[in-house]
Amino acid sequence: MSQTRPESAGTKKVLIATPTAEGKVTTSFAQTLLAAATAFSKAGFQYRQAFFDGADVAMARNAFANILLADEGCTHLLFVDSDMAVDIEVFARLIQWGKPLAGPVCTERSLDLDRFVEEIRGGASKERALAVASNFAVMAAPGRIEVTNGFCKVEALGFGCVLIERSVFTALAERGLAKKTPAGKLARHGLGPDIYDFFSETAGPDGARVSEDFSFCRRAREAGFDIWGYGAASIGHVGAFTYGASFIERLKAASEPRK
Repeated sequence: MSQTRPESAGTKKVLIATPTAEGKVTTSFAQTLLAAATAFSKAGFQYRQAFFDGADVAMARNAFANILLADEGCTHLLFVDSDMAVDIEVFARLIQWGKPLAGPVCTERSLDLDRFVEEIRGGASKERALAVASNFAVMAAPGRIEVTNGFCKVEALGFGCVLIERSVFTALAERGLAKKTPAGKLARHGLGPDIYDFFSETAGPDGARVSEDFSFCRRAREAGFDIWGYGAASIGHVGAFTYGASFIERLKAASEPRK
């Protein structure tokens, strides 16, 4: 199911794409979707919004990527998962940054409570304690991390919320980094007979599987694209409660000697 605003020639248009499980979304996601639509409208974008329901996230992401390619008017793809809480300022920053692939660095839905308590007892602020005790869905670049306007280059990041230009997908397809494969179950969504597989999992140096999002980032870097993570905001990841912390605060903690 999708909804499209009327578009004019030459207008940028974003596909706002959300995988769901059992057709469920959170209240925080509803607010996030409204924030995204408002931010893109203010920036002069048209938008199209689509859901894909099912347990296979890689299949959903592949479906959205191929829907984007089939719609010649779409210039960007925004993945925003159904359990994310993102405010309008973050979307505005992604749009203003204007890089081909950028997204906020989000936490996983986990928190080391012992470490959190330890940090608080040691005098850390709540923001610092959350950042230190959280696991972030990111693979940091080796060496010193440079931060500019809240953004830093990373090796890979989770796609709970990420803005990707069409050029990234077309480059992967043209360079053979995304192989064509039979549409299979996606044919019922009007795709096929063949689709590009952008999100199949790859193997790491140790042979372990790399997630679909990190695998996509690996392909994008191989095609010459930088991966930009926005770390200046705490992005909510809704679970038993809303997990979230600032990645930049985590970087600051890592650069300071531990007491």
